[in-house]
Amino acid sequence: MHAIMNSLSGDGSVDVGQGKILGIDLDRLLRGQPGGGVTVFDSLGATWTMSKGILSNDDLLLSLPNVIAKGEGTKT
Repeated sequence: MHAIMNSLSGDGSVDVGQGKILGIDLDRLLRGQPGGGVTVFDSLGATWTMSKGILSNDDLLLSLPNVIAKGEGTKT
């Protein structure tokens, strides 16, 4: 399994228009009010690359009605 995971490579992207994420209200959470609910978003976009099983992203953008959420990171 370790060898298979370390051999993974490639790239990808996602670009979504309006939608919902069920189970969490990110708009409230990002304003300091945690809890469940629904996140209604205007757009979601990101690209990523994977090399030797390590996924990297530097342009996550989630546009909510009242908040713009940006992100980047690496996951092994």
